[in-house]
Amino acid sequence: MGKFYTEEQIQEAIDALENCSPGIWEKMKIMTSTEYPLSEEQKTLQTSITRIFSIVYPTLPFIAQAENELLATFRLNLDIGAAVRSSLDSNK
Repeated sequence: MGKFYTEEQIQEAIDALENCSPGIWEKMKIMTSTEYPLSEEQKTLQTSITRIFSIVYPTLPFIAQAENELLATFRLNLDIGAAVRSSLDSNK
């Protein structure tokens, strides 16, 4: 389970991200295992991921109905990041 959201909510967010931008889950995994400084291609990928977040997150009921949408979004980012890292760890 996520630190802030349930597994179901995290999965709902991942599904919504994938529906908006197929392959974004794999792109997030690539970015998580990327070394810094970023290349121009990696910077573009990071920007596209962030843009999809800004489109999708406000449409999620548990974000849209949150008392503090900015805090809710921040917490979802943390849980999504943890899910990506967990996925990478389980693939090792």
